[in-house]
Amino acid sequence: MNRALIAAAALALISCGPPPPPMYGGGDAPGVCGAWVNSGQSGQYNELMYLNAVGHGQDPGTCENSARAEMSKIFKAQVNQQTTEWQGYFSRASAAGATFKEATNITSYTSVFTDKALSDFGVEIKNRCQNPQGHHCLAVIERDKAGGILREKIQKIDAELSALVSQGDRSSSATEKFMKYAAAMERLAERELLNIDARIISARHASPTPVEWQSLVAKFAGSKGTVKVGIKVMGTEAAKIQTCLAEGLGKHGLQVLEGTSDVDVIIHAQLKYQKAGYIAGSEMVRADINLRVTDMQSGRTLAAFTDDVKVGRPTLQQSIQLAVTKLCESASEAMPKKIFESFKR
Repeated sequence: MNRALIAAAALALISCGPPPPPMYGGGDAPGVCGAWVNSGQSGQYNELMYLNAVGHGQDPGTCENSARAEMSKIFKAQVNQQTTEWQGYFSRASAAGATFKEATNITSYTSVFTDKALSDFGVEIKNRCQNPQGHHCLAVIERDKAGGILREKIQKIDAELSALVSQGDRSSSATEKFMKYAAAMERLAERELLNIDARIISARHASPTPVEWQSLVAKFAGSKGTVKVGIKVMGTEAAKIQTCLAEGLGKHGLQVLEGTSDVDVIIHAQLKYQKAGYIAGSEMVRADINLRVTDMQSGRTLAAFTDDVKVGRPTLQQSIQLAVTKLCESASEAMPKKIFESFKR
């Protein structure tokens, strides 16, 4: 009889299986995964008050990272859509698109902006569970808390944005107009990214912009075309350097005038060279170029650029020509970017 009871008890234990795995944090009962694992919806963190995202992984750390990544995707999908819409404004605004990308570097921060914003919102992992398919985590953002953070940031940018556009409108300086409108477009881009986040978090925290994209891009395009740039080159192959710089700046939409002092900014350039020995049948030359960009109205230096090369060709003149070509290519690529950046400081 005792043996029969012992055998029956053993069978009962075997049928129960191993004990449930441990939980990692709060949420459902230990070992139990709720409907949120597949639906992304949680009664405890309802959609009216929280934004939810679910992640999965083979261990708790991977699971949490996955949940945060899924939350990020919600925002980035909207940012990518808005960036595409912005391009439409640029294409309709008098060839402002190419210059806009250089002047504001929008593409350099849209890809990382949302990640920074999410860290400010305080994404939290609220539910965790484990089943035979792996670990599952529910990430949430409290809508009202995040919306309040966004509203404060947007209101601050709106004040700065309106001031920049107003200053550009009032200014009689072509350089200052360009500078203010370029800075305003950067702030507007940042503001619109925040507003996208606000619409996702809670529509009531979003708000219309005080400055329309199409209007601002048109102002920027017009001001860019009125900035007059002068060039004054001294030293070796001065004429060749001057022609090269004029062509490079012109390709970036700046109006280059030669032989006149009626300009907004002037580029002073000097190229020097010296012999650097004779190697394997080549006359070596070391050459350097120095450029300084000056605002004619204020007299302040807006930007500076230096570069040097060491080259060799069978004759000294060939080496000099090669050095000039290389330095000119480098300068004509770098200077427009430096000028655009200096206008915003």
